[in-house]
Amino acid sequence: MKKLMNIACAFALAGIMAGCVTHPLSEKTTEYDMQSYSDANARPVPNGKYNIEIHSEVIPENKIVDRRFVPAVKEAVEEKATARLNGLGWFQVANRRDFKKIANANALNGDADANDADKIMKSDLIFVANSSYTLYHKEKNRPCNDGKDAGAISVKSDFRLEDVASGKILLQKTVETVSPRFHKASQTPTAIPAVADANVKEFAELMSTRFLPGAPVVETRGSGKCARVKMGKNYQLSTGSKVDFFVDEKNADGTFDRRVFATGSVLEDGLEAKQCWVEVDNYEVANVHVGHSVKVQEAAGK
Repeated sequence: MKKLMNIACAFALAGIMAGCVTHPLSEKTTEYDMQSYSDANARPVPNGKYNIEIHSEVIPENKIVDRRFVPAVKEAVEEKATARLNGLGWFQVANRRDFKKIANANALNGDADANDADKIMKSDLIFVANSSYTLYHKEKNRPCNDGKDAGAISVKSDFRLEDVASGKILLQKTVETVSPRFHKASQTPTAIPAVADANVKEFAELMSTRFLPGAPVVETRGSGKCARVKMGKNYQLSTGSKVDFFVDEKNADGTFDRRVFATGSVLEDGLEAKQCWVEVDNYEVANVHVGHSVKVQEAAGK
């Protein structure tokens, strides 16, 4: 009899728990939900990809090392960074040379400012790569200065991801990779791309887990109790994932500060590839509206 009572209680508890699950589409759309957030001093989150500009410099590890490889290292880092960043899906590399071509073409149409690439370039982020390299002797396990004696090369890159609007450094890491040994010094240039790519790959992987761009709130229901946002499984979200609602507020000097004003949890209903529904914590005071922004909540200890 006791066992039967325990089973009955378990079913009753399951029923209660099931009744507590929030189903966003069952929530009514109220007058509150028809309102949108708007603030001329707030920066909207790009509804798409962030434009990111690459700044790359190369300085050999010491002043007397063979400098013939500076252009090859610089080109490899820029090329691999462009490929890796575009491949992440969040970013579109903004190439200054492409903007210059656009500016020159616009200038032919009589636009006085169109020949100024800085005025038409709209980068959101800057990917900074300050690199150096060391040559290693082909026979002795030590650095060497003459490229004719080289049997391996290492490239060290100091990477930074900077926010253009605020000037803040979002991510920073130093990565160094040594090439496999090669038999002829003439093989040095062919070893550089793989080494540069290994460095860029490590930082790009860090970006993919630590920096995910925000997304807009596109619909609310239940007087702001549930919010539909333009991010989903593509942000590695799952049922119960925590998110932050935020606003980027403009300062007097033109920079922006991010203010997180509410949190929420991803609901099982409506979790799709590129969108999901979020149940807003303390929604009565949170005041989440269409037009607000949302980001994945950074895990403690990251």
